[in-house]
Amino acid sequence: MVPPGSAPHLAIVLTGGRSSRMGADKATLTLGGARLVDHVMASCRHAGLALRIAGATPPDLAPLALADPAGLAGPAAGLVAAMRAFPATDVVLLATDQPFVKPDTLRRLLAVPGPAVVPLHERPQSMCAIYRAGCAAELERLVAEQPEPSLQSLLDRVEATRVPPDEWRSWGEDGRSWLSIDTPELLAAAAASWPEPPLATIAP
Repeated sequence: MVPPGSAPHLAIVLTGGRSSRMGADKATLTLGGARLVDHVMASCRHAGLALRIAGATPPDLAPLALADPAGLAGPAAGLVAAMRAFPATDVVLLATDQPFVKPDTLRRLLAVPGPAVVPLHERPQSMCAIYRAGCAAELERLVAEQPEPSLQSLLDRVEATRVPPDEWRSWGEDGRSWLSIDTPELLAAAAASWPEPPLATIAP
């Protein structure tokens, strides 16, 4: 199996999670006239990435859904689903609540060598990171040990390349690409600063 359009990389947008801090399903919340998940997907398409959705998928996105692996939970479950379905493909892992993610930042991260690539911003941003196909074997070993492993554990095991702030800032990135809109207060602040027009309305 290959991603649609034979794109060299696959973006996985994780739509699951408890959304306990937000109190609502973050994938369906709107910002600038579009859902959070639509903004993330638009950025992925602008970066030239094929797309799949992992987790609790909105009905209209069901054709893009990946089945959850039995017995696994958390963000690693979506990564496992992607790597099993597309075993020779590098994965760009993102969360549904990262509407500010920049297509150029994704392209720049993909250009950085290493078995996995993760930006550093106070801590490794494992939910806006590249997981290359060579990570699959270590990922399978990790999930065999525990049903909900942290992505940080995988990054440590594969000796991921960590991109420091001075490097990603030189790309024009301000750190908002991995900002998670996970509270009502953050959503209100995002709405106050949202660019016009919303990226999701711009044709690729």
